[in-house]
Amino acid sequence: MTGSELRRLRRDHDLTQAEVAERLGVRRERITYLEALSRVPPRAADSVTAAIREAAAANPSDETPAPVGILSAVEILSAAVAAEAHR
Repeated sequence: MTGSELRRLRRDHDLTQAEVAERLGVRRERITYLEALSRVPPRAADSVTAAIREAAAANPSDETPAPVGILSAVEILSAAVAAEAHR
């Protein structure tokens, strides 16, 4: 998944980067960073996607199903750092 795809998904659900970051327990800058990547690490992409779907599920006007689970913020940050190290 690319950062652009994550951004599009977030915007399709009318969410800000700050809202997604808050759900994940990370800073908004981390979401900005992930959305700028040409390839988002799979675990980080899964976590952000799940957070977006969870937020959308909380909104009755959106019929997106709730996620099964969300990875911890530590796992997201670890995946992002590992991806950065491979650049």
